[in-house]
Amino acid sequence: MTKQKRFAASLRASIKDEDAARARNNPGREKKRQASVKAAGKAVRRFAVPAHTKKAEAAKAISVEVSVSEALALKQMRDALRAGGRAVRKNDLMRAAITLLAAAGPETVAEHLDALPRLVERK
Repeated sequence: MTKQKRFAASLRASIKDEDAARARNNPGREKKRQASVKAAGKAVRRFAVPAHTKKAEAAKAISVEVSVSEALALKQMRDALRAGGRAVRKNDLMRAAITLLAAAGPETVAEHLDALPRLVERK
């Protein structure tokens, strides 16, 4: 093998090594886009006002049986809130109702309890 051929072969190997190193160190278009989106998301979260400013409380599951008309009233309230641009779950609506009950006072709640119809028990 002549010096010129050895030189050309080593040059080709060097170029291949350089291309491989460049490919490893230079992320592709997709990786750059992902990094950009991730950085933008972090920046938005950093400057965003937190939705819940109160400290989170422990949750306790409860089960409530309601009449068909009461379930319909809950659904209508959820639909009205959604039409106003507020996404609400049934749990959130029931928690808001408990807060309203506490604000109403025992006398008002007692009057409403007396007016409630009896529910048919399931067997």
